[in-house]
Amino acid sequence: MHFLRSVISNQVPENGFKVLRLVRKVNPDYKAGGNKQYFESLVTTPLTILDYVNLTDQKGLYALVFKDCLYVMHSKKALKDDSVDVMDVTPATTTLIFDKPYALFDKNGIFTDPSAITFDGVWGKSRMAEMLPVDYEPSTDKK
Repeated sequence: MHFLRSVISNQVPENGFKVLRLVRKVNPDYKAGGNKQYFESLVTTPLTILDYVNLTDQKGLYALVFKDCLYVMHSKKALKDDSVDVMDVTPATTTLIFDKPYALFDKNGIFTDPSAITFDGVWGKSRMAEMLPVDYEPSTDKK
């Protein structure tokens, strides 16, 4: 949700994110337990929001659209210290793999069809354990 909300507010780098193109091709010689399933090539030129997000004809609904995979890097340390370059620290990384031509998400940063996209990396490992209701607000009550 944090990444998608950063996209909506046009604050991707300011919120510690960097988005790159990951070209992924199936290895025709792949055998289970053997060589790599994919050949991957990372393009190091950062993408802009206009490279991977489109508006839709429905208010409050956006579309992630990209022909390759998106490689998203996030540095939490950069969020705490404005003097640190976003990628000067070891970032958490996630690959967004499109299972459908596009992935729609709403103004809350929630995918309307979770089967449209697969997360490989940090976001893929913490999905269920990290989920909170969309309207979650931390309690300010001290007991």
